[in-house]
Amino acid sequence: MTPTNIVDGGMGYRHIRAALNAGRHVATSNKGPLALRFRELTELAARNRVHLRYEPRSAGPCRSSTSRASC
Repeated sequence: MTPTNIVDGGMGYRHIRAALNAGRHVATSNKGPLALRFRELTELAARNRVHLRYEPRSAGPCRSSTSRASC
């Protein structure tokens, strides 16, 4: 768990970006990096052919940057 830096997305953003660049699928509930850099992260996931999945609530189904999500 990482706190959100509202200026640049902080460590959460850097962790997500590093994972996507390494070809890893990502599932996160950290809303800060997504709120600040959603387009960049979804494009990075698409470019690396991995999934970026996110959960904006504390309970419920995952959302996905791809057309089909299942978590």
